Amino acid sequence: MERIIKTLKSNLRASMLFLAVLGLVALLLSSCSSSEGRSLAKQACTYVNQSISNYNKGSKSKNPQIQHQYLNKAYVELRAAEPLAAAAAGDDPTWQALATTVSESSRVPEKYLIHALIDECTAVNSES
Repeated sequence: MERIIKTLKSNLRASMLFLAVLGLVALLLSSCSSSEGRSLAKQACTYVNQSISNYNKGSKSKNPQIQHQYLNKAYVELRAAEPLAAAAAGDDPTWQALATTVSESSRVPEKYLIHALIDECTAVNSES
């Protein structure tokens, strides 16, 4: 009987050690994913910031050709941010708002998205 109890205790210790190691590995992998998500969100925000800059230049221009050129560049840059923002949100749900706002750029004029984009990219850059 004592032998059975010792074997059970030994198996219990081994199981608990295995679960502790498994939990540690899961924690480490989730932190890597979160870090990858933040990196992707920062890359998306690089495009977003370029887009906002070009949008502002285009909307201030009096020359229709220059205005069209800058607004078109702004749209292309904002669309280029979409796959990065979506991947960031897939890795870390923290960036879901950024991904959603960027995805709206195909349906909603940029002027209505700028404030949200600025806030979301500010959050990306302020995360530690």
